[in-house]
Amino acid sequence: MFTNVGVESDINMAQKVAVIFENVHSGFRIISKLKSKGYQVISFKPTNFVVSRAKDVDVVVLNLPVRHKRIDNLMNELETLGTTIVVVSDKKDDLLWKRYAQVKFVVNQIDEIDSIIDESYKTRFDFPACSVEEIDDALKEGEDILFFQFNGFSKVTVSKLEKMLNEIFNDLKRSDRFIVVFDSGLVIVPSNQGDILGIESLRKKIDDFLSSRLAHFDGVEFVGSAIYRKGENFATFGDLVKRKETVNIKLEFEKKEPRKVVLDDIRKVDVNSLFIASRLVSRDTLAKLWFSQKYRRYVDPFIDFGTARIITQIKGKVEQEDIEGAEEVFLDEVKKVLQEKSKISRESFLDSIKDEDQLMSLPEVQRNIIMLINEEAPFRKIVKEIEKDPAITSKVLKFANSVFYGLKKEVKSIEKAAVVLGTEELLGISLSISYLSSSKSVYTKKLYRYSIATLAIAKYIESLANIRTGVTLGAVVHVIGDMFYAQHFPEMFSKLARALRNNLPYEVAQSEILPVPVEELGEFLAKRWNFPNRVIKAIRYYFYPKYAGIDTAVHLVHAASVLAKSLGYFFGEYSKDDLNYHTYSLFLKKFNINLLRFFENFEEMKEKINEMMFILL
Repeated sequence: MFTNVGVESDINMAQKVAVIFENVHSGFRIISKLKSKGYQVISFKPTNFVVSRAKDVDVVVLNLPVRHKRIDNLMNELETLGTTIVVVSDKKDDLLWKRYAQVKFVVNQIDEIDSIIDESYKTRFDFPACSVEEIDDALKEGEDILFFQFNGFSKVTVSKLEKMLNEIFNDLKRSDRFIVVFDSGLVIVPSNQGDILGIESLRKKIDDFLSSRLAHFDGVEFVGSAIYRKGENFATFGDLVKRKETVNIKLEFEKKEPRKVVLDDIRKVDVNSLFIASRLVSRDTLAKLWFSQKYRRYVDPFIDFGTARIITQIKGKVEQEDIEGAEEVFLDEVKKVLQEKSKISRESFLDSIKDEDQLMSLPEVQRNIIMLINEEAPFRKIVKEIEKDPAITSKVLKFANSVFYGLKKEVKSIEKAAVVLGTEELLGISLSISYLSSSKSVYTKKLYRYSIATLAIAKYIESLANIRTGVTLGAVVHVIGDMFYAQHFPEMFSKLARALRNNLPYEVAQSEILPVPVEELGEFLAKRWNFPNRVIKAIRYYFYPKYAGIDTAVHLVHAASVLAKSLGYFFGEYSKDDLNYHTYSLFLKKFNINLLRFFENFEEMKEKINEMMFILL
């Protein structure tokens, strides 16, 4: 069905073998023989074997007695590597070695070892692990190509994923070409060349499969996929990968030695640093600061419901000494935040990405819609642009006819749907379908579902308050900073996700790992893409909406995002205590809506979220 192009000729090229030996004479003979055949060799005595040093080896050669005192422990450690194990042993011990499932080959002569290792490479997988020559041929022939890119896709990792990859391989048509490229990913050259809908369907199917299966697999990450159409002018597979990795190459933004921070005027501290410092101190400390004449104005925008409750409890009981102690703690945290930020130049990071066209460009339809909205063009022109994309047209009609609008008559034309929804709602839906859903790594998929949940909750609260805030676009794109990192800097975002597993608050963790805060990066992207100013405001201030004044849409995005996070759609744990008090107060006074009740009964919201997922996924 498929040719095993390049495997045999590449067997000895840069293959890494670990040799564990007891007898120095025979151990050195094995090492010398393997090195003469072109293998990279690392060696250990059984007592000094370290798993971490052998994690990228392809084969382990054991030259030990089967009754060695460390053999059972050694086998347990080797099992974690998932590599082929070859044993060089006396013939009389063959049966004893077979009790260890990891042992694939037992040889009695050192001279047999290289042929056995060669054989282990040839028979390791039921699918073709190829060189890139076949892909280059397909590119030269101008064929459509599906590329699924991974981080950590080494030979060792692929051996652990063998069962999963075989499932994909066996599910393809016999005429599809399936190619595993170590250190890069999977390439499929589909047989239905030119059938873009069929190829897109195959891509989505494999995307969903990989995202679900790799969600909890350590050591490898599915970055995303792409279809490379005929005529995209990639001379070689190397060119294609280079384009995919352009950002990683460019990610040499300026890193500096942290400077000593002298804080002589808190008025000069940026909003994000104050916000992070407010999250680093305890709610008790923040509550005491609220009574400080000097610092109240700086912490008041960040008071959440949990802190407000403590303020009520301690009102009239706080001593000046307690307030001064809180001031000191807060200032120390502000200095730490500023010192951490001094390590990286925000400007150099933004400079490193701003000229990357494939990163900084929206799909054509969305670019045109934004341009027409900013020009205040007639609806008819915007509708014409939407109709260019059948997927967006279908979703817009579904959205207009959903329970979120409660229309008595079905809307059948895109023109009427546009009138019902409004221009910003149209842009929000189209961006959700095309840009936010385009990448399918584990993290971007979670963020996309979170943005849909936020949108559903925002629309639900909007309907209860009987208001129209035009919240759709803000609710959908408030997460674009996070999405950008997760899609284009997956290793950085993966590090952030790991930090969150240690119960570090997201807002704090991102300040320690990401070069630019997500809300500031989101604002940068939104301005670059010419989003309406009120949407830029929602992206920039949804963490601390009081800075947006009484803009209901920004407060609504904040409330909906905290509710979505409390339902588990985001990273980390959230509750009603994380709701900004000023948002709670605004909805209670202005619309007679008590937002706290939504935290007590999630069932209605879950129903609305499921309906929105049905529309947009």
